[in-house]
Amino acid sequence: HSFTQLQEVYVLQNIDTAKLKTYLFIDRRKIRKLNINTATYQELVAHPYIDAYLTKLILKHREKNGPIRDLDELQRITHAYPELMEKLRPYLVF
Repeated sequence: HSFTQLQEVYVLQNIDTAKLKTYLFIDRRKIRKLNINTATYQELVAHPYIDAYLTKLILKHREKNGPIRDLDELQRITHAYPELMEKLRPYLVF
């Protein structure tokens, strides 16, 4: 989604983002969005920003209360830190 995410890759952490922009480009049209209300356990846990604990909280809430309306509700359900929610924003649909 963004060049700053490349700093999460261990071998790219010390490379200047401006230099990476000369060799790489981001095609946001290729981002596959994950529907938080229909995704299976396997689909959720396969996402790099969603671990098994968050997945279980999401599935439990969906089963008990129905669909999740938006990112704010997802944060309330999971108690995830705001930075994680911002990382997830481009990858989720509700």
